[in-house]
Amino acid sequence: MRLTLTLLCLCSTVAAAADLPGLKVDGSRRYLETTDGAPFFYLADTAWELFHRLDRDEAIAYLDDRAEKGFNVVQPVALAELGGLTVANPYGHLPLIDGDPTRPDVRPGPENDYWDHVDFVIDAAAERGIYTALLPTWGSHWQVAPWQKRNNKRTPLGLVFNSDNARTYGRWIATRYRDRPVIWVLGGDRDIVTDADEAVTDAMAAGIGEVVGDSQLITYHPSGAGRPYHERLFANEWLDFMMVQSGHGRCVDNGGLIATNRARSPAKPVVDGEPNYEDITRGFNLKHGRFDDREVRRAAWRAVLSGAAGHTYGHNAVWQMHDGGPDGRFAATRSWREALDRPGADDMRHLRDFAERNDWTEWKPRPDAVTEDDVPACETAACVAAGESLILYISTRRAVTVRDATLADGPIDVEYFDVRTGSKRSATVNAEPDGSVRIAPPDGEAVDWVAVITSRRNSERGL
Repeated sequence: MRLTLTLLCLCSTVAAAADLPGLKVDGSRRYLETTDGAPFFYLADTAWELFHRLDRDEAIAYLDDRAEKGFNVVQPVALAELGGLTVANPYGHLPLIDGDPTRPDVRPGPENDYWDHVDFVIDAAAERGIYTALLPTWGSHWQVAPWQKRNNKRTPLGLVFNSDNARTYGRWIATRYRDRPVIWVLGGDRDIVTDADEAVTDAMAAGIGEVVGDSQLITYHPSGAGRPYHERLFANEWLDFMMVQSGHGRCVDNGGLIATNRARSPAKPVVDGEPNYEDITRGFNLKHGRFDDREVRRAAWRAVLSGAAGHTYGHNAVWQMHDGGPDGRFAATRSWREALDRPGADDMRHLRDFAERNDWTEWKPRPDAVTEDDVPACETAACVAAGESLILYISTRRAVTVRDATLADGPIDVEYFDVRTGSKRSATVNAEPDGSVRIAPPDGEAVDWVAVITSRRNSERGL
């Protein structure tokens, strides 16, 4: 009876997975959309260790929470970073035999191996309307990063990939998940530095592409420090969209990073796949404190108003599925369960809701409309033109000057949007003859805020 019930459960989740439409790049080549033509706002949660550290019940609890908060993508790793090849998952299973990428440890029957568990989690995510941005491997299994060399850090099995077995593994994992709602994410927190790095990456992309063709998207997750995509990575035909990493530095302009990559030709969508995590130490140094919910929102709104195709949230305890013990990476103290309800995660739903209700694919970034002198160092004001309106985000309590010819010399309607609750309130101000208008915070408590600014005259004329 137990086997019968298990098979029924697996069949129902696979059916649910089939119900999620595929994804593709839209006609403007700036955003993503479903294969039936609906705009897709990429709102992801960083869950690198999801397959490796959580059992089925825990995975369901995690996915239920993220679905309720509006996330439609999760980003886990098949061959994980934290002992992913040598430390078993909660059921005692490893992904590979002897750490060999050409020998995935697959056993007959359901729930008998590591990959059965990956199947279960991907299908459970799909059942909740969540796509899996699947990293076939973390970068530590194919490249020794510069920081590892400096600190003499090595994974227990060393590097296990080369250009031959990367292609073989790519074909195998793509064959297993080609019929599921998966986005392929290569790289795994690494940059392509050498010809050998490029060969491994291209081989894995080729192996995946041989199986899935154009039916699933492929992107690449580079290392941090907010660097633009290297030209030889950007030029790859297999790269459908760019996933940048603005990282965890104390003062990174991720909006500028989005804008720089968005300006490249040919056009490709871009998302920040790893901005500052909530509660991680600023600059990886506890003496600088931890990133809070306002800083998480700042990265998210700045990215989207700079032209991103969506955004990725992360929490320092959740990415590593930390159990709350003393050995958390980057001074993690909370358990992943406690961290699910941190305010920054809940605030992401309001970003997605606002973007979708206001036709974000039609927004035109207008950084020139904001007076830079009003914005303190490391803070941000971001602005887009949205039809007859300007949408302004400001990450501090300060008032800012917005200047646009369409606002000249007339009453201005301002609708304030609370980025923490989704609530709204309205006000009216007057513009100067030169089209400048001073926009103040909506109330004394706002720490960051959005204002939708519309000339009443333009609105009445239908402009």
